[in-house]
Amino acid sequence: MTTLVLHIGSPKAGSSAIQASLIQACWRRGWRGLPPNPYGKPLPSGFIAGCYLKPKALPRFLSQRHQQNPAQFERDLRRYRDVLQRCLQPRWRRSPQGAVLSSEYLWRLPRRGIELLRHDFEALGCDRFVVIGYVREPGSLYGSALQQWSRLSTDLKRFDPFSWRYALRRRLETWASVFGESLIVRPFERSQLVNGCVVRDFQTQVEAALSTSTIWQSLPVLPEVNRSATSEELVAMQRIMAESPQFATSVAQDAARALTRLWDNLSTQVSRSSGSSIRVRPEVLAAVRDRHADDLAWLADQYGLQFSGVATTSFRQAEDQQTDFSHASSPARITDLIEPPEDQLLLSRLQDYLLHEAPRHD
Repeated sequence: MTTLVLHIGSPKAGSSAIQASLIQACWRRGWRGLPPNPYGKPLPSGFIAGCYLKPKALPRFLSQRHQQNPAQFERDLRRYRDVLQRCLQPRWRRSPQGAVLSSEYLWRLPRRGIELLRHDFEALGCDRFVVIGYVREPGSLYGSALQQWSRLSTDLKRFDPFSWRYALRRRLETWASVFGESLIVRPFERSQLVNGCVVRDFQTQVEAALSTSTIWQSLPVLPEVNRSATSEELVAMQRIMAESPQFATSVAQDAARALTRLWDNLSTQVSRSSGSSIRVRPEVLAAVRDRHADDLAWLADQYGLQFSGVATTSFRQAEDQQTDFSHASSPARITDLIEPPEDQLLLSRLQDYLLHEAPRHD
């Protein structure tokens, strides 16, 4: 029988670093990593979640695939299930002693989806499970999620700080209801990670849960996987998207590809030493943290986890400075949510660059 280690996210909590490390891992004693998709490539990594989510709940990149060609998307999912079966129940070899699968999109599965996932892997011979989830301080996650979303869309109403939810308690309780004590919850905070590294922390948690260190050689820690944008880049791109009709607020796949290429080109205009970090406005952070106070208290009580350095700006102060996103006649602007860029010369240069580089439709 086979042990399955599931890394379930949460999103923006070191998943890319863990996945990149697993792809390069040297496995031992009959262990192996499960592929993230049916194509044998490192990315994308969400197909396992796509097997258990309804189309409207799919992550954006999978939703775009589904919208473009629903029949092909279903064939991809069937192909992925076949790939998993060949990995866990090979025809001419013994089944692996254990396997590891990572996808941050598993985080959002409903209870029924998690139950089906467990049932399916048990049918593939898995009889022992270790489930690891990393949680992030809500204010920190808000800023990271806002940056990722606003790279490809100007529709920011979902980031109204008075309604945005991490839902960490609901997600963890849902996973615990199916996997019980097999669920391990860790804080994604550098000061609390083993050696300040999520890859080292993940390896340590897995080895402790299995009481062995022989399933792999030391997992490689690769260079930074995702580059953070600067405030100047984000504001410049938001402005060009707002002024370009082909970049609709609900981004189609072709427009998303064009924007991704534009981002890649834009990054060449910014040196590592220039530009200012993206910082969420204090009143926005205060509102986000206030909405999650009960969840954080539950997290401390249930798992003994607490985050350091959380500001104590009161909800009343945040409420007095509120921008009303839910009733706005137009989408909220990125500058309502983050501090203004510090380097105005760089911002102006990036805007000029985008005016010449952005695709136009007459």
